Amino acid sequence: MKNLALALSALAGTAGAQQVQVFSGNPTFMQTLTFDRFDGDANLLVGVCITLDLTVEGGSLSVDNDGFESAMVDVEFGAGGALSSTDVFFGEAIEASITATDTFMLDADDGDANPGNDDFDTGGTDVDTLLGTEGTDSDFANITGTNAQSFAGPGTFEIDVNVSQILDFGAAGGVSGAFTPSTAFGTVTIEYKVIPAPATAVLAAFGGLATVRRSRR
Repeated sequence: MKNLALALSALAGTAGAQQVQVFSGNPTFMQTLTFDRFDGDANLLVGVCITLDLTVEGGSLSVDNDGFESAMVDVEFGAGGALSSTDVFFGEAIEASITATDTFMLDADDGDANPGNDDFDTGGTDVDTLLGTEGTDSDFANITGTNAQSFAGPGTFEIDVNVSQILDFGAAGGVSGAFTPSTAFGTVTIEYKVIPAPATAVLAAFGGLATVRRSRR
């Protein structure tokens, strides 16, 4: 029985079919990706691995102080992505994000706008800009049990990639902002983890040996 348990453990980790779909755009956007379901023997499907790889680059966030006093402003800029589906079940969130952060010390309005009117202007000493950083982030989920079985059957299923622009410049009075969007792109990978068909014969052989050993006692 110990040998049988070892065999099952090794077979359960064997990789099955893999599918990769790409997405790209300027946040905020949503793209729907289509994948083939696992159309083999559902009893052989022991798990599904879903991986989100997201790359974000470019863009910028500028903040302008139109207030009467100087301001310290914490800024954040980037993009984040998340997967969702009404066709299959993940059992957990699959999310990735890339952001840049900084703290700006902005002078009081220097005359480039009417003080207190939140008129955005990119000139003068009361404005600063955070450039978007280039980076890659990823997340994955290993899906088992009944959730994995939702991937089995004929036909296809859809997964939505939701990519949002992330920007924040605090809540300092009189500070306004403007941005140019980032570019976001990446892949979603589906990998079916299965017990290979030839392995069923191995398992049957183990079962036969167990039967023979019991009959000899």
